[in-house]
Amino acid sequence: MTDTVPVPFTLLELWVLQSFIRHEQPQPWQGKWPGYSLELNDDIAAAIVFCVDEEQEFAQLMLSRGDCLVIDCCVNNAAKDSQGNPAGKMILLKSFRARQALSYPMSLTDEPDRDEQASRMETFRKATE
Repeated sequence: MTDTVPVPFTLLELWVLQSFIRHEQPQPWQGKWPGYSLELNDDIAAAIVFCVDEEQEFAQLMLSRGDCLVIDCCVNNAAKDSQGNPAGKMILLKSFRARQALSYPMSLTDEPDRDEQASRMETFRKATE
């Protein structure tokens, strides 16, 4: 089973993620999954620096199931980027698709049937939009 999947984010989406994914747990916290992730916060910061320093519009984050659950817990679906554009739903959809890909990975040794392959390709295509 795959532990992480690559998920592309725009620089503006990364800034929105940075505003929600903190490096320490808010107090008091009652949830089953932590509302923070130091590692994910570090990865987001590194991706932002990469985009700015290399003048790139996108960067990929390698997301685990835990990362996806932290994003689901913390990111508001109504969040907007710095230009006022909706970003929360797109970030959450990318996270949901990553969770789906982690739950149903393609085996490198198995050859999927054509319908299954088309479905998986559509999932990955949507994750990169």
